Amino acid sequence: MSAEISEEIHEKLVIRPKYLKEDALRLVSKLRPHWKPEDVEIKEFTDGITNQLVGCCSVNDRKDVILIRVYGKNTELFIDRQKEIRNLKLMHRHGLSPPVFCVFSNGLAYGFSEGKVIDLNMVRDAKISNYIATMLTRMHFISASNEWETSQGKLEPCCFKMIRRYLDLINDNIMDAPDARLSSYLKNASLIEDLTQEVDWLESHLQKCGSPLVFCHNDLLLKNIVYNEEKSSVCFIDFEYADINYQAFDIANHFCEFAGVTDFQPDLYPSEEFQLQWLRNYLTAWDHITFSSKSAGDSNTNGCDKDLFEERVKKLQQQVSKFSLASHLLWGIWALLQTRHSSIDFDYRGYAMARLGEYYKNKDHILPSNHTLTNSSSL
Repeated sequence: MSAEISEEIHEKLVIRPKYLKEDALRLVSKLRPHWKPEDVEIKEFTDGITNQLVGCCSVNDRKDVILIRVYGKNTELFIDRQKEIRNLKLMHRHGLSPPVFCVFSNGLAYGFSEGKVIDLNMVRDAKISNYIATMLTRMHFISASNEWETSQGKLEPCCFKMIRRYLDLINDNIMDAPDARLSSYLKNASLIEDLTQEVDWLESHLQKCGSPLVFCHNDLLLKNIVYNEEKSSVCFIDFEYADINYQAFDIANHFCEFAGVTDFQPDLYPSEEFQLQWLRNYLTAWDHITFSSKSAGDSNTNGCDKDLFEERVKKLQQQVSKFSLASHLLWGIWALLQTRHSSIDFDYRGYAMARLGEYYKNKDHILPSNHTLTNSSSL
């Protein structure tokens, strides 16, 4: 079967949101011409809050599943779709994601990752959380390869560039009456003015934190992690926001997602004990990849004793805690932007207020105004 389709389809094909299944069938007929239309099953997924997604397969071969994603309204304003395609192809070359079958004018078709999307309970399971830490290590390690240096150029963090781009796209009148959860924190008449100052302040602190730059997923919420019990593994999906970023941001962002999205519960942020064990798994996997071709000492400790390994774990945990603030700020501002542009039925305003509320509530505790950061790498 062919994994490519013609450039003509790439340029001309449009999947209309109101006729999602009909147009998806039209695309499938190009990708799998041997499938009979009457044998094609189409399932629409409704969990996404940015795009629309359907899965297609033939009743004669249910293991060959094509996912068709239709980009959300105006998402091209803040998502670089060309970079997303490059990232997907890069991940596929490293065996970390399914192939891309085609790109059309308002979306793409790609392979299916078999398994079950994890939930609030599964993400805390010791075995599954270890799989997640190990897979994230593998993704982060891509940036250490010569391939990334050659194809992508100089490594620069995307985090604060993303936040400022979102702020630039938000109309200053979007929040004429801020939520009560924020009103006590605000210093200026304009929420956007306050947020702009917060971005500058937070960046000035976190860029001194010493977190390495790696290839990050940047959106590792629970719905973007698929667990395959049969293979004893997990895989990640949806790389719209993937880019070079701070290592600690990607981990912190994942921890923040323990709270959920539709029903955001910040008290579900993982305990310090859980974080430390997760980070031990992560650094153990990092050391294993780094020294897999060598025979230098215990891979768990990078050739060092247990105390030095625990120091690395604790240092990374401190960095992750600080970068949780960046996660709240990023997705709170993102949600404000979505209130203006998205056509998906989701309470973006409520989610924005919840994430920004967590930022303001926690920032003085995590980064006191007189706090001094040291510039040291966690790896």
